[in-house]
Amino acid sequence: MSSLGQFRVYSILFLLLFSPSFFYVAFSASSMAVGIIFTIIFTLVVSKKKLLAVKARRFYLVLLLTGFFLHFIVGFILDFQGFSFKKLLSFCLIALMILSAALLSLNIQKSKNTELLFVLKRLSFLSIVIGIVSLLWNIDILGYEKYAKSIFPFSEPSHYAITVGPTLFATGLFLSSQMRILLVVVVFLMGVLYPSLLLLVIALFMTAIYFISSLTRFVLMIVLASLTIVYLGTYTDNIIYFTSRLDFTQSTQNLTALVYLQGWQDMYLALLLSKGLGVGFQSFSSLPPGEYGEIIYQLAGEYKNKTDGGFLAAKIIGELGVFGFILILSYLHLFYGSLVFIVKYIKCTKTKTKTKVISECRTSLVFGHAVIVIFFIEIFGRGYGYFSPGVFLFLVALFLTSSEESRTSKLYGEILCFKKVNLF
Repeated sequence: MSSLGQFRVYSILFLLLFSPSFFYVAFSASSMAVGIIFTIIFTLVVSKKKLLAVKARRFYLVLLLTGFFLHFIVGFILDFQGFSFKKLLSFCLIALMILSAALLSLNIQKSKNTELLFVLKRLSFLSIVIGIVSLLWNIDILGYEKYAKSIFPFSEPSHYAITVGPTLFATGLFLSSQMRILLVVVVFLMGVLYPSLLLLVIALFMTAIYFISSLTRFVLMIVLASLTIVYLGTYTDNIIYFTSRLDFTQSTQNLTALVYLQGWQDMYLALLLSKGLGVGFQSFSSLPPGEYGEIIYQLAGEYKNKTDGGFLAAKIIGELGVFGFILILSYLHLFYGSLVFIVKYIKCTKTKTKTKVISECRTSLVFGHAVIVIFFIEIFGRGYGYFSPGVFLFLVALFLTSSEESRTSKLYGEILCFKKVNLF
């Protein structure tokens, strides 16, 4: 890929990571959809010569769009009064997002290993610099003055963590052991200093997958985590922050925990009221508030996160019913396959075949599997609806892994370590 192509990939990923949150804050948008639309337009404009090549991905495009279309039609017939142009526009936006993801995957696949790695490292370095600078200096213009814990251009640490987490995690797979340790330490420290539970979860994800390949290392991680907890409890007040977010009892008064519990409750209520069909695309907020929703209203004066469900699985299953449940099961299947690939890849890079693995296993394939693995946090931990950078990247990862697998399947037979190592 030419330097122009490399710049194209960098520009699209840069806009995808940073523009949705910026538009969300600066223009007081109701969601990140405005920034996603901006990214889609830019992708379509710079990739116009590759539109015909998307035919190679038509199976997945047709499959995804057909599923959403059928559910949309069923919801329209069963709930005509609930139809709105907002739902229609959201459906069209998802179609364009899938198309744009296919185009971005084509641009990424055209890149050489070194070129894509250059892009990932630069974006990761920029993300870390943004995180560190925001610890020292808060932006108080362009609407950011309303957010006490903003990390420019993100409104809060959780938005920052979910958005840059996939890129940081994927980049770490290509670093040396020493640089991986440094990356994990930096993410962990930011999680403590902000504080942000999601950043700590991402740091633990990195640690588990990068380093825990034996019982000894697992024990060392447990010891390190225990010492960290003791430190937080003894020398800082942050331990209260983290433990309150992990308190999922009925008596909890923490809004983060309550929003998470509300997601599960609303998902169950949606399935119950719709007899398993789901309440309909983009209709999650139409559910009557449950017990946790009322507690949230009493504490915050508003019903928080009724639209996005708190995490993506709740919204998908609650709105799409059985079809949504099948989608989540399909994701779990992909997650396991990608996790196996990533663990084996890491183990291979530590053997004598390291040079062969890195030179022959395409960076785009490793990147795709890494995104699928880390997307687990957005599915079951904290999500922001369908129109988020994480969902866009996940769609890109689907195209990358589906097309690259056939091209690199021969590699498994050539590299013996892929045969010899086990996941556990």
